[in-house]
Amino acid sequence: MKRSIVGPWRFVCGPGILADIGHHAAAFGSKALLMGGETALSLTGDTIRSALSAQGVVWHEERGAHVTKRRAEVDALISTGRAHEVDLVIAVGGGRVGDAAKAVARTLNVPLITCPTVAASNGPGTFSGQIEGDASRGYWYRGPDVLLADTAVIVQAGARWLNSGMGDCLPFGGMWEMTERLGRTTGVEHVLGLSDCYPSLAAQALAKLTYETILEYGEEAHRAAERGIVSEALNRVVEAVVYCSAMAVSACGGVGNDHGYHPGNFRCCHQELYHGEGVAFGALVNVILFRWDRERILRQLRFTRAVGLPTTFADFGLEGISRDDVVAECRLMVGEGAEPRFGLPWPISAEMVADAMLEIDYLSRMLP
Repeated sequence: MKRSIVGPWRFVCGPGILADIGHHAAAFGSKALLMGGETALSLTGDTIRSALSAQGVVWHEERGAHVTKRRAEVDALISTGRAHEVDLVIAVGGGRVGDAAKAVARTLNVPLITCPTVAASNGPGTFSGQIEGDASRGYWYRGPDVLLADTAVIVQAGARWLNSGMGDCLPFGGMWEMTERLGRTTGVEHVLGLSDCYPSLAAQALAKLTYETILEYGEEAHRAAERGIVSEALNRVVEAVVYCSAMAVSACGGVGNDHGYHPGNFRCCHQELYHGEGVAFGALVNVILFRWDRERILRQLRFTRAVGLPTTFADFGLEGISRDDVVAECRLMVGEGAEPRFGLPWPISAEMVADAMLEIDYLSRMLP
């Protein structure tokens, strides 16, 4: 039996660690393409440039709105990298910068250092990148060789971004367990050209660790982020979000559809959501459809609500929505009829998904 795990080669997390980026960069190259958003490099640029200079690493800097994951902009960044003969890419910022950098580094065939300024998803540590206008190669890109999560920078983004990151991690509790229970292969390695590949023990352990770390330390980390304080709980949660969960993706065999089946995807929902806010509700839909016992569902629900993630229709601006309307929206997402769906061996219908959403809404409103 083949087992695997995919993730960054080196990971460092903690306050002030960007001051060491020169040491990491010099181990990989001497000419860097430093790319990031305006805000991200305004916060971190002086530290990064000083650290690179101290280690004899030169750089060409691209910053601003054009550093994004649209195909045309990515192609331009690739051309710039070639023109400057870079042997290293350094990405500083959020998901759009990170995805673009994965495409640039993969095309130039050079190492990648990722420095997230938010912990809003596991994107900084994964190898996939969604480039607008190039959907066919979403898994063709490379993940980071080095992932540096400076929590003194990340905490400045505020609590809502961190909450989104925790929401993005909540599906791991159910997904790794159901993948193991059903004996499913992992879809991550399949897209890399590997067949019949199962999650490694390390991936399974990290999936469980991600979930339990979020539930144990998430509320304390949320409060620290609200105050702009780097606490040990915040450090642990950032590690779980950007690193552990990226490694844990290999433990999931495409079970559940937390990213797709939540009220944020209803046609009538016009609420502005961060990625993990919708996923957090979808993770609750998952565990109901996975047939978890009530106390485990309530534990996850209590946590989700405690850190301000959506747990009711009202949180999506859909207060008072009828069951008929919920079912109608779910039919558009799920389809007609009951049949095995999203990796489960038993039939799932639009009505079942709708009733799971309604149950979450009801339980949340009834909790003290």
